Amino acid sequence: MVSSPLKTRKARRTIGIPQFLADELVAHLTAHPSSSDLIFSMTQGGPLDYNRFRSRYWNPAVNASVGPPCTPHDLRHTHVALLIAQGESPKYIADRLGHESTRTVFDVYGHLYDGVDEAATDRLEQVRNASRADQARTKRGPEVVELGTRKPESLAT
Repeated sequence: MVSSPLKTRKARRTIGIPQFLADELVAHLTAHPSSSDLIFSMTQGGPLDYNRFRSRYWNPAVNASVGPPCTPHDLRHTHVALLIAQGESPKYIADRLGHESTRTVFDVYGHLYDGVDEAATDRLEQVRNASRADQARTKRGPEVVELGTRKPESLAT
């Protein structure tokens, strides 16, 4: 555990976690209560030593599953790959990882954005098809409004 200043101002952050992970953390803290504010700590309390964690827990888990080489930092890269695959914005990813800008996301993970254009055009096609289906259900039909002029009557308040 390092008790020095963080690398950047964005390194200190609050992030959301999915419910399944919150449930897992509650189960862990119930089974392994800690006298400190740490989620993972030594049996006697206090910070979990990185080298001890690697030898006692991480390496056996890696050997029993994906096999080496796999480091704890690889989980960070996997997380980003999943976020990119589900279409999260580079700004969201940069903020979640504590990066100062989206440039780092593109520099490190840019290769994972291959195929994004095709997926975006597919989504545009879906939006267009959905709007055409909505037109068939609308009595008045579509209303075209030039940009920068007035709001359609249906949107006026």
